[in-house]
Amino acid sequence: MEEIKIGELVRSAVTSFSLRLAACASLSALGLYWYLSRGKTDNTRSLTPGSGAGLGYEALRRLVETEQLPAMFVDLDAFDHNVSTAASICRQAKKTLRLASKSIRVPDLIARCLRLHPDVFRGIMCFSVHEALCLAELLPEARDFLIGYPCVQKQDVEAAITLQRKYRASVLLMIDCVEHVQILDRLWHALDPAGSLTVCVDIDASYRPFNSLAHIGAHRSPCHNVAALAAVVSAIEASQHLRFGGLMNYEAQIAGVPDKSTSLLMDIACAVVKALSHRDVTRNRARMREYLNMVGLGVPLFNGGGTGNLRDAVCDPGLTEVTMGSGFLQSAIFDNFHDHWRRPALFFGLRVTRSCQPGIVCCQSGGFIASGQTGLDKSPRVYLPSHFAPFPHEGFGEVQTPLYVTGSSAHNIGIGDPIFFRPAKAGEIAEHFNEYVLVRGDTIAGRARTYRGLGKAFY
Repeated sequence: MEEIKIGELVRSAVTSFSLRLAACASLSALGLYWYLSRGKTDNTRSLTPGSGAGLGYEALRRLVETEQLPAMFVDLDAFDHNVSTAASICRQAKKTLRLASKSIRVPDLIARCLRLHPDVFRGIMCFSVHEALCLAELLPEARDFLIGYPCVQKQDVEAAITLQRKYRASVLLMIDCVEHVQILDRLWHALDPAGSLTVCVDIDASYRPFNSLAHIGAHRSPCHNVAALAAVVSAIEASQHLRFGGLMNYEAQIAGVPDKSTSLLMDIACAVVKALSHRDVTRNRARMREYLNMVGLGVPLFNGGGTGNLRDAVCDPGLTEVTMGSGFLQSAIFDNFHDHWRRPALFFGLRVTRSCQPGIVCCQSGGFIASGQTGLDKSPRVYLPSHFAPFPHEGFGEVQTPLYVTGSSAHNIGIGDPIFFRPAKAGEIAEHFNEYVLVRGDTIAGRARTYRGLGKAFY
């Protein structure tokens, strides 16, 4: 009898091990397939300094000869290419495109996007309702706003009411829990008892395998499944002033995590997670849509996707629109995605002001470090000339940045010469500059004020 039990245990253990081994093999194969297939997308060249830009270093040096540095530059040819290509991708998939203003923060460039392809651009996703109010005041074409993050203050609701009343704008405020519903309904009743507010529910798109023991993705919304959505929708239906306007479901672990790193094993592991997460997100969206159709609400708006997965996101039948922001300017952090049809359009120049020894130069300013977990990927990247690098123990400094010549490269960079860099992220660096210098070909075509240059600071 004991031998039978032991035999059953052994067979059970072997079967379990075999199933796990098969599962691991399947996941590895899936990840490898995803990894290889992503590498076969259009324009798989590696982005190198100068690629996608019409000007080399000498031309840029002449262009900025009389400019006060630090200064930020936008290559309009590359910018327009990125905007038009994104619009074409969405148009072919019959999806509308919402511009993420957080990743631009320059009203003239935001307006340029909306004007280039008005048939594709549906509106703007703002990070602040006060930002939306600012854009409505400045841009007559800015009248459709999705506020990407929850707001619970009286001043925010007042700004939303002004957008509706003064500018006749469509405004969707973001919520993700019953408490948000209660707070907004109470504030709205106190400020506009006869009015109504349309809200969008933020659905958490993080990947939670093993019965949610693991959490892969951004920590955003507590609304992860149909049950949580049903509770929020019921609260909206029971409220006095709120109306259901749609869903947002941003898959940060897919759209915001680079495909390529310095490790092939890490790249394959990332591909496995992205493939599994993509399947999970697609299924969850279908369940959300099915529930809303069942209760008779439908989904007038379903927003998702981002710069890093635009081509995949537009193919999701559950979405009505996709969002993009950083890809219009193509900041450096998005170079390491397989689907990188975008051209670098944003770079800044620093002036060399000292040299402590041959092979080392020191630039004035430079410490434009991006937000998020601190790491090398959040630092700017040397653009032109490409044979310089920051010292690992110093990095980019607030008031000065020392650089050394890499390898055996010769250089003729001296005091007073410019060196050009690309920021890691596209939007937040605008908080360091009053204006962007707009470049067309080898000439300066104009200047555009940033939020900072307009005297605005929203966060």
